[in-house]
Amino acid sequence: MEEPTSLEHYLRTAEIDLFGDFEAAEGGGHPSKELVVLRGGIGALAKLALSDPERRQCRSEAGAYVVAHALGWDDLIPVTVLRAVPTREGQVDASVQILWPAFATAAELGLDEATVPGDDALRTALIDGLLLNSDRHSGNWGLVAGARLGLIDHGHTAISGLGGISGFYEQWRGHPLDDEHRGRLESFVGHGVGRLQELLDDEGVVRSIAERASSMLAASALVADA
Repeated sequence: MEEPTSLEHYLRTAEIDLFGDFEAAEGGGHPSKELVVLRGGIGALAKLALSDPERRQCRSEAGAYVVAHALGWDDLIPVTVLRAVPTREGQVDASVQILWPAFATAAELGLDEATVPGDDALRTALIDGLLLNSDRHSGNWGLVAGARLGLIDHGHTAISGLGGISGFYEQWRGHPLDDEHRGRLESFVGHGVGRLQELLDDEGVVRSIAERASSMLAASALVADA
């Protein structure tokens, strides 16, 4: 099983010095958010688990990061952990993720899936296929500092019971996987699944994600059943 990174440990354990309202674009799938500032000045987004649906979405946010990290693609999804955070009403469980610097969504930039370089688009499609991400619209991906792809908002997946098919996956459905992608999937099946199980404590959901990875390996192609 893969060990958490030092940044994950920091995000999970660092003192929170400030917290307050999070100003975001209109809309968004998770209604309860706040900005937290961790000791040392690192800003992060906390999505609060104030209800059972929100709790499932928080677990989905953290699970998506675990999958990306196990694939070696945590350049695409910011480090995200589960922890308690302070609120005006007291301590609340939440998913907490590092905020991308100077991030602009595809909607803000006028981009669509066809504008994303091939390897980045395929990597996104593979992650979305494993997770059955149903919410990869143009407000949930964009560019970090105008330079590279960043993916946000992973509350609507098979982990939260809100799974479906993303536009990236539809675009790349059936695409052959090369040796690099196969190797990353093999690493996920061999090492990442255990960590995902530890995080989610949901054998059925984890097994379904592992089975989709195995199906892709058997077909040597991007395949996933909703």
